[in-house]
Amino acid sequence: MIKQECRISLEVVPNYELTQQILKHGETVKVIEPQWLVNEVNGILERTLGNY
Repeated sequence: MIKQECRISLEVVPNYELTQQILKHGETVKVIEPQWLVNEVNGILERTLGNY
């Protein structure tokens, strides 16, 4: 399997909808920065995994 990477940069207003849009893409997306958003997404995923 060939891994491909596409980096994009967006200027957005942080809100619940942004986080949900990121999470809906599951393992196919990775937040690189800002660090607070990396931490937020990571925390949500860890809490989700803790439910199982």
